[in-house]
Amino acid sequence: MIKLKVFAIHHPILLSIIVTTLAILISNIDIPFDGLYGSYLCGILVQGSICVFLLLLIKLTGINTRTVFSKPASRKSLLLVWPLVLFILLNASNLFGGNLKIEVSKPGLIILYILVYTSTGLFEEILCRGFILNLLLRKWGNSKKEIYFSVVISSTFFALGHINGLLIGRMDIWSTIAQIFYALFIGVCFAACYLRIQLLWPVIILHALFDMSGELRELTAGGAIHPYITSTPLNAMVGIALLSVVFFYGLFILRKVNGTGL
Repeated sequence: MIKLKVFAIHHPILLSIIVTTLAILISNIDIPFDGLYGSYLCGILVQGSICVFLLLLIKLTGINTRTVFSKPASRKSLLLVWPLVLFILLNASNLFGGNLKIEVSKPGLIILYILVYTSTGLFEEILCRGFILNLLLRKWGNSKKEIYFSVVISSTFFALGHINGLLIGRMDIWSTIAQIFYALFIGVCFAACYLRIQLLWPVIILHALFDMSGELRELTAGGAIHPYITSTPLNAMVGIALLSVVFFYGLFILRKVNGTGL
C-alpha cells in the first residue's frame, strides 16, 4: 500500500493511464443477461463494481476523500452549473416539445435507464474528477497554471476514453471525433465546477442527466441501447463549435480557484 501511494505521488500520469485503461476494459465486460432489461442491468453491475474499485484505490493512494465528498463551498457556488443545465434542457428539447414520446408502459425499463446512466455518471466522475484530477492536483496544484494543466490533462483522459465507441463499433469516425471534443469541453467545465463548488455530487448528477437527456430515444417504442451512431463532418463541426462554449466557461470560472494544497 505504501509503495502504491509513493508511485501515485511521483507518477500520477502513468497511474492515470493504467487505471483508465483498466476501467475501460472492465466497462466493456458483457454479462450475458437477455434482452433490453439485461443490457441495462449489466451496465449497472459493471459500472457499480468499477466505482467500488475506484473508491478503494482513492483510499489506498492517499487521496484526501474530503476533496471527493466534501460540503459545498457555498450554496451560491451551485449556481455555477447553469450552462450545463441549459445544455441538458436543449438535449431534452424533443421530449418537452412533444416530438419524442416515452413509452411509459414499461416503468421497470425507465427505472433501469435512470440507474444505468446514474452509474455512468458515478463511474466517470469518480474516475476522472475524483481520482485522476485529484491525483494530478496533488503533484501540480500549487499555482493557477498548474491547476489549469491538471484540469486539461484530466479532461483529456476523459475525452480519449470516448474513442471506445469507435473501437467497439458503435460509432463512425466523425461521431467519435465529435464525442472526443464534446467530452473534453464538458470535462473541463465539470472539473471547474467541481473545484469551485468543492463537491463532486452535483457534477455526478449533472453528468447523469446530461447522458440521460442525450439518449432518450432508448425509451421510445422500438428503442435500442447504443444504436450505431453516424455523423456528417458538418454536423460534427457544428456540435463541437456549440459545446466549445462550456469549455471557455470552465476556463473562465477556474480563474478563482487558488492553489488546492492537496
